[in-house]
Formats: sequence, C-alpha cells, structure tokens
Amino acid sequence: MDRDLDHARGVRTIVHVDPTTLEPKPWSDEFRAAMADGLGPAAAVPVMS
Repeated sequence: MDRDLDHARGVRTIVHVDPTTLEPKPWSDEFRAAMADGLGPAAAVPVMS
C-alpha cells in the first residue's frame, strides 16, 4: 500500500448563486465575517468584482 503517496488533492469551493439570474454573486461582508473563523487560509481568496 502507498499510504504516504497522495493519489488526489483538491479544494472545495462554495459559490453563492443569484436565484433569479443563476449567475454567481459576491458573498455579503457579514457572511464573510461570520465564516472567516472556520475557513482558515481559504478566506484569503480574492473577492470577485
């Protein structure tokens, strides 16, 4: 067994979708602040403009 060998790596992305247009939309500042503690380094991802 290759227990020390990574066979796959990945990240999880959560997208906020506008229910009317089905387009991605930015998360609110309040939501980002509430989630920042649990996200760790992933919270540093640039905000879409």
